[in-house]
Parts: sequence; structure tokens; C-alpha cells
Amino acid sequence: RKPPSSESGICVFGFEANPQRESRLNEINNCYTSRGWDVKYMINAVWYEKSELLFKAQDGIGHGTASHLAKKNEAGVVKVDAIDIVEFMRNLRDKYNPEVVIGKLDIEGAEYQVLPALEKAGFLCANSKGAFQAITLEYHPRLVPEYPADWKVPQTFECEKRTELIHLDSEDYVKDGQKICSDPVSPGESPVNQPQTPFKLKLYIYDLPPYIMSELKDGMSRVKNHYWGTEVWIPELLRGSSVVTSNPEDADLFLVPYPGKARWMKGQQKPEAMDRFYIQVLEYIDILPYYSRYDGKDHVFIFAGGDGASRFPKWRDYIPQSIIMTPESGYLKGEKIVSYAPGRDVLIPGFVPDSLKLFEDFFHRENRKYLFFYAGKTQNVEIRQRLIDLYGGGNYSDIFVSEASMGRKEYLAKASDSKFCVIPRGISLWTSRFYELSIIGCIPVLLGTQWELPFSNRMAYHEFTLRFPELSVSQLRPLLSSISNDRYIAMRAALKQNVRRLMYDVKDTKGSAFDFIVEELSLRANNLRGMKLQARTSAVPGKNIDDGVGAGSGNGLWQLAYPIRRITHPPGFHYFGYFDKSPWSPDQTKILGGRVAVYDSDNPIDAIMEVGYTVVATGEWRTVARTTAFHYQQGCMLQWLGNSNDLIVFNARTSPKADTFCAHIVNIHTGHIRTLPRPVYALSEDGKWATSLNLGRLHTYRLGYGYVVSQEAQDAYKEARAPSDDGLHVMNVETGDAELILSINSVLEQVQPGWRLGGTHDPYTGLPYAMGKPNVQATEEIRVNYENATSNCRAWINHANIDRSGELITFLFRMVCTDGRIQLHGGHNTQQFTIERTGKELWRIPFVFGSHHDFGSKGQLLICDNYKGGTVTASHIKNKNGGYNRTISTQMPRDFGHCSYGPGDSGWIMSDTYAGSPKQCEGSQCKRLFLRKCCNPHLHGNCTENQAKGCHVAKEVGWFGLGTEGGGATRSDLHPRWSRDGSMVAIDSTHEANLGLGRQMYVVTLGKLD
Repeated sequence: RKPPSSESGICVFGFEANPQRESRLNEINNCYTSRGWDVKYMINAVWYEKSELLFKAQDGIGHGTASHLAKKNEAGVVKVDAIDIVEFMRNLRDKYNPEVVIGKLDIEGAEYQVLPALEKAGFLCANSKGAFQAITLEYHPRLVPEYPADWKVPQTFECEKRTELIHLDSEDYVKDGQKICSDPVSPGESPVNQPQTPFKLKLYIYDLPPYIMSELKDGMSRVKNHYWGTEVWIPELLRGSSVVTSNPEDADLFLVPYPGKARWMKGQQKPEAMDRFYIQVLEYIDILPYYSRYDGKDHVFIFAGGDGASRFPKWRDYIPQSIIMTPESGYLKGEKIVSYAPGRDVLIPGFVPDSLKLFEDFFHRENRKYLFFYAGKTQNVEIRQRLIDLYGGGNYSDIFVSEASMGRKEYLAKASDSKFCVIPRGISLWTSRFYELSIIGCIPVLLGTQWELPFSNRMAYHEFTLRFPELSVSQLRPLLSSISNDRYIAMRAALKQNVRRLMYDVKDTKGSAFDFIVEELSLRANNLRGMKLQARTSAVPGKNIDDGVGAGSGNGLWQLAYPIRRITHPPGFHYFGYFDKSPWSPDQTKILGGRVAVYDSDNPIDAIMEVGYTVVATGEWRTVARTTAFHYQQGCMLQWLGNSNDLIVFNARTSPKADTFCAHIVNIHTGHIRTLPRPVYALSEDGKWATSLNLGRLHTYRLGYGYVVSQEAQDAYKEARAPSDDGLHVMNVETGDAELILSINSVLEQVQPGWRLGGTHDPYTGLPYAMGKPNVQATEEIRVNYENATSNCRAWINHANIDRSGELITFLFRMVCTDGRIQLHGGHNTQQFTIERTGKELWRIPFVFGSHHDFGSKGQLLICDNYKGGTVTASHIKNKNGGYNRTISTQMPRDFGHCSYGPGDSGWIMSDTYAGSPKQCEGSQCKRLFLRKCCNPHLHGNCTENQAKGCHVAKEVGWFGLGTEGGGATRSDLHPRWSRDGSMVAIDSTHEANLGLGRQMYVVTLGKLD
């Protein structure tokens, strides 16, 4: 648990109803997040619905003195906001997709309502997505006597494995942060027990060109002397510091010094205008390779206003992972400013232009007249209006509260004559009042629990500020009056000691806010260094990415004719696998894939793949499940179930390290799992049935296409030459019932002596069967040699795909033979067949060996083959007698690769090639991705003679470098996969491995093809 959350994957949410605990919890929050731990404690009661509850706050010392919900309003009872815990858990599941959830529940009698609500919603079902695996809890029958001591949670949700409820009365929470967060930290020092920063920060500041910056001079001058001045002053102060480097290759972080507020103050405030200006900046910096190298994680942007990064409306699309420096941690007009991420982003003080003079003129003023002060417009904010209503109008001689307009001189005079200054939220949480009023020596009183203050891990705010819930506004006068003079003097002394840390001294930065900002950036850079090192070392084992691993240009792309975008990112390597399944969700918003720790060496039997998807629009990766049944060519046979956008299917082992396999159907939102007894190869388009193969046998004979099994299992498969109880199965997805429709032995018998399927030629088309050496027709001599060899052949079935109607299956039948008198294509003999789902109408396809194939509409089967110099189409047109009219036609030149029809009947075919063509890639081998448009008489009616012979339109998509793809079974083919509407294609590639990215997934945008 010590590493930052970015490494451990652990995050924590906690709820405390007692508002008296808020200051301490805020300290712990800020201390923990400064160490990179994603921890958030909130002042809320936990309930089964959103509401306002009565709460009795007690000190908790001694039996029966714990704080708890109250049934009536009496002494010591306050109102608290309660969250709907079920809604919270749903949001947690949908946003974070957690793998494991555990909880601690000690809510003083509320458990009797909360636990049944969680159970009813499925969150006490351990095998459901986002549900609790275990909860430690204490029951409180003494507080709610109507519930018996042996009370159990009602079971209404159908569940395979229920959450483990462990009775535990633990009060260890009182130790939180004691050894870590006990002392404030001065600038230049590290927090207690925090590892010293092992390096000096090196920051590169982009020099933005005149065409971006020249129009902003007037706006920058205005911003510089405004509360938003940090957008100008921080870059200026950094340029004069020792942390800046002029060499971007040495940089830990990169600052983009664009003063968006200066543009905004020029009157260009429309969202589309601000988007355009920020995108212009990003397009400029993208000329250099540094932003894309780590997806902007090491880039820093400053947003000085209360709207945070929302000043750039499309920030989520362009800079979602960058470091944001902002004074705002909360809400704008009721909407969450999600640009602020604790532990990643940096909260900074607002800029007070004349801070030094204010401090000198007002801070030391004694004998202040007013108990507390507030002056300001309500801005239609409820808490401000309540302040005015309760304390305005001159009803109290010792309180100054007014919404009347006044000049700054009068404002400062009244505020500096007050002991406490009340600071409610405005349109957003942050307000410059806090900094300005602190500087003049008025003790800040914050109303509200959500505003996080800058440098909280380094400053003991509880010593010089007060914070009360907004519900306490009516009690402000007695609360503040009860503070003794000794405590007030101590708070003033603490404020004096800390206030410089909230000021920007542009002449002497020592001990100022600027020093703290540098320290915060150093911590972020330190955390990122681990990520960068991991990405470099895991992407290229044993080598640094600067060693020039991977051929080609900077990012391994040549002659790219269409836009391409990487949609997955480190940590980890991502791929989908084969071309014959669609990773695209029916609504095209998600692309399925797998994440692995290693991609270029054989995986052991217990290697893990994270099964998940990436959100196409944002590139956000979400893990759904894990499996150890996968390989590097076809993954885990991951695919969507029919037309569902919620259900996915993938293969798994029946138990850890087992040699047998099954398939899981998982709801990506709820995590609900249904298991099928056999693994799947392909699904029908409606998701009702599947083909199934022996993937352990496949691994034994064709490394990289089956799943790793034990040596004992491999030996058994080698002994079974051509089993009669194994082969091609079809499985009913709804029931799990499976049937062997064709055994390996029954196929082998038909290609043994006698050639029972028609001798050397196909009886339907009259074409010869492909056998022996490539480009040599079957002759009597080769046939005899082959017949002698088959007695020593071992066989298997692979690539069992289903046509679009769901009625026809094609598969490859392959053999490894020991007779040296015959040269078998690729080291094994391949023959391609089709068969109906019922097991009838077996046809051995002539003219081709069979390798890669794809079903189109109307019985068209595209076969990308290496025999006789071309790719062919095998047509199956069903006749009125129930049989098939079968024909073979040449479709394409010999572009051997992974070919597939586009959606519908457009005639477009996408394919790739294996490594080759160094002339196209600056002398290095690379892979080609291309399109061809082909005329098929069965689909398009009349075709010209030239069209009928081949494909009349060709489009090059691009050439991709090999990077570090491994070899043989671990190579990374492009495996192009059409989107559902044909406008995009997804590929796997290692062409950016030399940038430390290894194997990742990409989307090429084709647009509308003519």
C-alpha cells in the first residue's frame, strides 16, 4: 500500500457524519493525496437515500458515547447531509470499474437500513461487478432495539457468491495519519516519512510562437494585475529559476504557458473560440514528440479561474491526463469541475497583486472592532443570501455584513477591523477573498466542506482557519464568540507564520507560494519518473528506448494516407488479436481488447490478460475481467454477444492452470457472469450459437493459436493422431449444449487413399485441389507420395468461422506429416472446407490451401491464399433443392494477408501484409495496410471483364514499422478490423515501440469510401 495509487491501483473513499471531525479529515486527505494516494474522506452520513438527517455529535470517549443518528431535535443534535450509498456504489462502479471492493461499516445503527439497500441492488453479491467482496462491520442493537442481536441481512438478490460480512469492532481509525501527517512541512523540506525527492526538477517551458502570443499582450497586462495573474506570473518566475532546462530531452515536466484568461479578457469568450485557440496551441506543441510520448501526463497547464480547465471546453478530449494547476478544486454553478484530480493536479493560491503592501498596511492592526465581517454580492448563491438575511442590515453592532457596493479602500478598512472574516462559496468554491483577507490578518472562516486549500499537506490550516458546514451559518455568532482570546492570539500568530506561503513575492520567492509550487511539481515529476521508467523497460526488455530499437521514422509510420489515432496507452500493452472478429461495440463507442504485461515472448500457463475495452472518444481503458486463456495471435476470442452493447464473451480456464477451457459471458456494467461449458471460437451474428474447438490440441500443433497447456496434456494430444471424439463442435449459447458435428478422424478418412471427395479435382467446379508444393497442381506422383505420408500425419482443425446467415461454417483442416518425400506448404498441409451447421454438405474447396478468410453476404467466402498467385472468392448459392451452386473466382492479386469484406455489399476489401517491402520504409521492413474495391457478379450484377478478373480500385492506407514485435507466435500482425459502419478500422501495431509504447491499439479513420 505504500506506492502511489498509480502503481498500486488502490483508492479509498470514506464517510464521516460528525462535522467536528472535518478539519482533521481534511488534513489527512491532503497529506495522503500529496503522496500519490487516492484517498477522499467526506463529511456525510451514509443512508439508503439522499436526505438531511438529525445527528447527535458526541466525543466518543467511553461506552455509549459514540456519535449517531438522532430521532428528534434536542441538545447537541445538528442536521447533516446524507448520501445515497447505492447511488454512490453505482457511480463508483461505472466510473472506476474496480476489480476488488472491500468495506468497513460502523454507522451506529444505520446498518439495518443501509445493508438491505445494498443487498437489493446487488452490491452484497461478491461475483457482481463493483460489489463488495468483504465488509467488516459492527451491529448496534442497543441503539435500534427493534432489531434482534442475531439479525441477518435479507437475501433478495439472486447470487452465486455472497459478500463476506465479518464482525469486527475496530477503532483503529484514530491512528490515521499519526506517523505520516503529524507535522507541517516548510518549503524545501519533505513531509514526515516521505521519501526525499531523488532528483532536482527539470522543467522545459515551451516557447509559443508570435502567431499565438502576439495578440495577447494587452490581455496579459490586464491579467498580470488581476486575481488570475498566476497564468502570467508563474511561467515568468519559473523562467528565472534554476529548475528550467533548455533541453527538452532532459526535462521531467513540460509547461505550456498559454494564458487563456488573457484571450478570454479580450472578449473571445465563446466556447468554440476558446477551443480553437487551445487546439491551435496543442497542434503547435505536437510538432515536437514530447506530448504524445506519454499522452501528455508530464505536461502542465495553468487555469487560473474558478472554472478550472473548463476554460478549455474540450479539455477532456485533448488534455485529460495532463497536470492542471488551478485554484479551484470543486464546483462551478453546481457542476463538478472534474479537471481537478487530487494527487495529480496542483492546487495553487489565487494571485493578490499588491499582497506585500496589504500585509504591511493591515496585518498588524490590533483591537479590531468587529467579531466577523462579510461584504459581497449574493450572486444568486444561497449561502451568501442567508448570511445577508441573518446578519445584514446593521442589527448587530459587533458584526459587519453587507451586500452594498463599496470601494476597495472601504472594504479593506472594514475587513482589517474584524477578528474573523466569513468566506462563503460563490459561483465556484474558490474565492480570492480567502487569500486577500488572510494577508490583512483577518482569521478566515470557511463555510462549506468541499473546498480543498492549496498545499494542505504542508500547512496546518486548522491552526489559523476555521471551517463550518453551511448548515451552521445561523450559529456563527455564538460559535465565534466562544473562541477565547488566547486561542485567537494563537491563531493570529499561526496565520502570520503561514501567510507568506499564500503570497506571490515576485522579487523574493523564498518561502513564498512559488517555492511551494516548485515542490509540488517535483513530487508529481517524481511519481511520473516511475511510470516513465516502467514504460521504457517493459516495452523493450533489456534495452533503453534511446538505443534505436525499431526501424523507421520517429514513430514508425510511412506514407500514411488516412488519419490514425492511438486509443490505448501504457501502463501495459494492449491488443485485440485476430481480424475475423469485431472488437467494435454495435454503437461503435467501445473497442474490446486485452492488456498484458509482456507482449513479445511466449506466455506461461499462469500469465494474466486483463479483458476490457477502451472508450473510442477518450481512449480511456476499462478492465472488465481477467483470464489466463489467451495467446498473442487471437487473444482470448473476445467478442460482443450479438447486438448487445453490454455483454461480451471470452475464454477462460475451468480452474487455475487447468488444461481445460470454458467461456464466460460478462455484463461490462454489472459484472454479472454466465459460464459456458466449452470455449468459443466464433459466434453467429445474432449471438445464439458458437463454434468450439480444442484449444489445447491447437496449442500443441500450432503454437500461438491455442492456449498453453501442460506437457502431459501435449503428450496426450500427440498420441491421438486423428481422434474420433474431437473436432468441430457447435454450441447453443443460451443453453450451453454442445454437439460434435465433425470429428477430425472423419475428415482425415476422406483425404486418405482413394480421394473420396473427388480424387485430384473438385467434382463441383472441376478445379484441382491445391496440394504439395505451392503453384504445382495435384499430379499422380504427388498424390501417391501424399497417400504414403498420411498414415504418419497428425491432424487438427482451426479457424472455424460462421457466415452472416448463421447457417454455414468454414474451417481449415491441417496435418503435420513425417514423410520427407513430400514438401508440405508452411511445414503442414492445409485444406479448407465448408459445412452446414447441421453437419451436412461438407465441401472441400479446390484451388486453395486456405489460410485467412472472411464471409461476406449472400454466401460469398473471401479466401486470402498463397496458392496460384491470387486471392479467391468461393460462392455458395443455395439452390431450390436445398443444395448449393458452388463457384470459384479470382478476386485480387497476390496480396497475402488478413483480408475481410467491408460491411454491406460495397465491394471494399481491407487487407494487410506480413513484414516486407523495405524499399517503401527507408530500408527497413514494414507492414502494409491497403484497400481494394472488387466487383463480384453475385453481389453487384454485371462486371466488366477486367473487373471480374480482379479489383479495379486500390487505395494505400499506410506502411507500419515492425518496432519490437517478437517473432513467430508472438509477432504483432496488423489484423485490420472494420468498424460496424465501415468508416474506421482498428489495428494492433508495434510501430511506436521505439517510443516506449510496445504493442498498442490504433484506429484509422477512413471516412466514407466511394
